[in-house]
Amino acid sequence: MIKYLIAIILVVPALILMFPLGIVMYIKPSLFSYKFRYKYVRILMRWLCFALRVKHHVKGLENIPKKGAFLITPNHQSFFDAVSFIAVMKTPFVYVAKKEVIKMPVIGPIVKVLGGFFIDRENVRQAIQLMKRIEEFMNNEQIGFVIFTEGTRTRDPKYKPGEFKGGSYKVAYKTQVPVIPTAITGTPRVLTLKEYLIHRIDIEFSNAISYENYKDDSRCI
Repeated sequence: MIKYLIAIILVVPALILMFPLGIVMYIKPSLFSYKFRYKYVRILMRWLCFALRVKHHVKGLENIPKKGAFLITPNHQSFFDAVSFIAVMKTPFVYVAKKEVIKMPVIGPIVKVLGGFFIDRENVRQAIQLMKRIEEFMNNEQIGFVIFTEGTRTRDPKYKPGEFKGGSYKVAYKTQVPVIPTAITGTPRVLTLKEYLIHRIDIEFSNAISYENYKDDSRCI
C-alpha cells in the first residue's frame, strides 16, 4: 500500500501539469507531430517508472535504426511491457494492438495518442484492411512499429515464449523493413510487489534482421 501511495504522490503533480495537453492530443492527435507526441508520452512513462522504482537493464539499443521504418517483435508478459518500451526507446514508434486495448486505462490512451492501430482479430476483413493501412503508413511515414507477435500476454513466472503470429511478419515482408526480435522479462510483478524496492526489468534488442535474411521465411509469405 505504501508503494502505491508514494507512486501516486509522485505521479499526480505531473499528470495535473500535462493533462490538458494530453486531452487535446487524445481528441486530435493529428495537430501534433509524431515526434512531439512521443516525447510527451515518454516523459510521462519515464516518470511513472521512476515513481514505481522500476530500473530497466537494456541491451542492444544500438540495433534500433535512428531513422526509417522498422519493426520490433517482442514477447508479451504484461501491460507494463508497453510502458517499458516507451521509457527506454528514444526513437519514436507506434503500437499495433488488439482492439480490446483501447478500453484499458493508461495503455489505451497512450496507443491512441501515439497514432497506433487497433486490430480486431475476430474480423478477418477488418484485419486485412488494417494491415494494408499499416503497410502504407510504414512506407509513407517511415516510422517504427512495435507488434507483440504472440498475440496475447502471460504472467506465468516460468514463462516460455509462445508461438509468434505470422501477420506481423507479413507486414515486414510487404514493406521490406528490418525486423528486430526483442525479449522483455520482469514486467508482470511491477504492480504486485508490496515493498517499495527497486524492481528490475530486462530488455534485449537483438540484431536487426534484414529483408534479404527473412524474405524466404514461410511465416512471411
